[in-house]
Amino acid sequence: MKSAIGVWFWISSVGMACVLGCASSTGGSSGGGADVQINTDIVYDPPTNLDHWSYTINRTDGTKEAVTLRIAGNKVISGQTYVRLQIGKLPTMDKDPNASYLELWAQQQGTVVVVAGGEVHNNALGLPAGTPDMTLTMTPPVALETNLAVGVPQSITGTGSILVGDPATAQPTSETQTGTVVLVSKAETVQTDLGPQTAAHYSGEVTLLGSKASGDLWSVSGLGVVKASGTWPGMPGDIKDAILGLTGSSGSVPDGDHTIASREGVLTPTNTQFKLDTYDIDGGIFADKNTHAIMLLELRWVDPEKAKTSAAPPVTTEFGTAVGYYDSTQVDSPVSVLHPEDNGKGYHFWTSLVNQAAKNESGQYTSYHIRASYTGSGDAVRASAQLNYHSLKP
Repeated sequence: MKSAIGVWFWISSVGMACVLGCASSTGGSSGGGADVQINTDIVYDPPTNLDHWSYTINRTDGTKEAVTLRIAGNKVISGQTYVRLQIGKLPTMDKDPNASYLELWAQQQGTVVVVAGGEVHNNALGLPAGTPDMTLTMTPPVALETNLAVGVPQSITGTGSILVGDPATAQPTSETQTGTVVLVSKAETVQTDLGPQTAAHYSGEVTLLGSKASGDLWSVSGLGVVKASGTWPGMPGDIKDAILGLTGSSGSVPDGDHTIASREGVLTPTNTQFKLDTYDIDGGIFADKNTHAIMLLELRWVDPEKAKTSAAPPVTTEFGTAVGYYDSTQVDSPVSVLHPEDNGKGYHFWTSLVNQAAKNESGQYTSYHIRASYTGSGDAVRASAQLNYHSLKP
């Protein structure tokens, strides 16, 4: 459990700072992270309401693991509101027994990110589902400046009150951790599952009980952390790469009845699959089969010059339910519904729209999905999807 604190302090100090800065900015606009991420003319920029990021972790022992990072809401501590950031195998329901993740409480103040603490949920102590195995409160909260001068280390010191076990009964202990963070470069090209990205490169280390954890992060305005690597004591295999893949769904309830979910990603010869599925959003088959779901998919070449041509992207699409699929057609359109900022630039958007229910299926519930598969061997294609449906999840 102690090793998790060191990992956590490193993530808190650097990684989540970058994510928070990017979560509130778009493509080089003003915001907490934009000042240090100078890639202001990026071709790929996800929706401003995105609240999920998906990563593939590649460890040095050859194992791989898919993890998700999401903004899970807010938490008020001593009158201050902090964002709840969760990363790992996230809960799909209240008190999900299969969840295993870290939760961080952080707040952005201009280019400074303030970290107040968080929780570890990893089912290590046999506690009831939903109960954190460890709770950490930083006193005072740790403030991290992200707008650093290149090559100048920033020292970090934090004292935490640690509860191991059920917060209702555990006795707190105190521990002080020290570390450094340095901005290595403001513009470094890295390979990710979203294609090459020009990113700000941070490096840092933290010392915990005489053991040193170190790592590197690459962050892009509008995307957040696109790649990370690290050596953390006590962890099962050092992380060689944690690479950003598809960026995921964010839902809202605009009229108290329907959920609108969006997802966006980049398809390439090495990242061939894209999916937006109500099953993933609801954590099961809970969509109303008797109410029409509106499913929209837009494809566009990532390269802006190629996007101005009429060449159709090498992508096959599928719209369907838990047990079937619907016919669909890709239409070459000069107008984007999901990316109005791209309109008027001469781009071609290959658009598919399906408005269907599943009344012939048995039972009350179904699931609706949008899928896209890259079948080519060349340039990257941006996939943007939106799904409007009625959820009957209890």
